[in-house]
Amino acid sequence: MRKLVVERFDGKYAICEGEGKDGEVRKFAIPAEEVPSDVKAGVCIIINDDGEIIIDEAETQLRREEVRAKENKLFK
Repeated sequence: MRKLVVERFDGKYAICEGEGKDGEVRKFAIPAEEVPSDVKAGVCIIINDDGEIIIDEAETQLRREEVRAKENKLFK
């Protein structure tokens, strides 16, 4: 299982960031037609052992809340 965050879409690819097998942060290009159609930048995804790509709703929400908290602290 691999957890990734969709950074952006570039042409026919979803450019994602996640931990590589060596533990380092890496970028991955996944064909856009392989990710769920409602995925957009900032969404966390999981590639399970069967190669199925699903949205990690809980992790996505947690990351959004963390960003909002940082923005509130910065701009207040």
